[in-house]
This record gives sequence, structure tokens and C-alpha cells, in this order.
Amino acid sequence: MNPFDPDDEEFPPVLFLDVDGVLSLGGQYNPDIRPGRVALLAGIVKATGCRVVISSTWRNVPDRMARLTEVLSGAGIPVGGQTPALNRKLSSGKWTVTPRGEEIDYWLMFNGRPDRIVILDDNEITGPLTEFLVRTDPARGLTKELAAECVRKLSAS
Repeated sequence: MNPFDPDDEEFPPVLFLDVDGVLSLGGQYNPDIRPGRVALLAGIVKATGCRVVISSTWRNVPDRMARLTEVLSGAGIPVGGQTPALNRKLSSGKWTVTPRGEEIDYWLMFNGRPDRIVILDDNEITGPLTEFLVRTDPARGLTKELAAECVRKLSAS
């Protein structure tokens, strides 16, 4: 079974995961992934059967993505893919910055739209996906209360 087959009656819920400010605290690419935050994420996955899709900028840095995959795998959290990086280099040499919500929407366009999704992130998501955001405080990361909110949203029918 393809875990993201939109024709499958059992299309699983999807959690789009940011890392910095969710599993690690502080600045961008902080390698200190907190085991307690990972345990909370594992609890969400176990309670809901959701698939985790990486939306973090970590997906663009091979050694960070390898570390993240190793940590999640060690906690029994399978990674079900990642959102595309839609930034592109302009003729001026500058890069465009595509909002994360647009990258998630692009992923949904090509992988189906499950009934239940959560975007777990410390940054604001604007546009039509705002209602799916569970926003963390980057100084605290994922908490028990936010994990419970994720479970509620991913379990609602």
C-alpha cells in the first residue's frame, strides 16, 4: 500500500514537521534535538497513525537530514517523505524564498489531500493552511499540551 494513495479509503493523517523550535530549541540548524520532544512526537504518531513529512529546512542539508532520520527512526517514527524545496536562483544571483505553506500545499497537490493534517512549526503559516498549524514557542518547542492538540486535530473526523 502506498502510504499517500489518495484513492485508498484509509488515507492516513499527515503531520508536517519542522525541527528548529519544535524538536530543537534556539536558532536555525541547532543540532541539539531534545529526546523529550522526540518522545512527544512518537506519542502523536502512535496515537494517530499519522505519517510524518519533513517540511523543515533541515531537508535541504544532507547531514542534518541524515541526523534527523536517524533520531526519528531510533524513536520508531518513520519518515514518509519531505516537502519540495521550491526556492530558485534568479538571474540576479539572489534566491527566492518560498513560504513553507506553499511548499506544503505543493506536496499535497501531488500526494493527495488527507482529511486530517497538522503543520507542527514554530513559524506562522499564512493562507489556506493556517487552520492546520499547531505553533510552538521556539524557546520551548513541542510541549505535552501541543502534542495533545496535534492528537485532537489528527484524530478528528
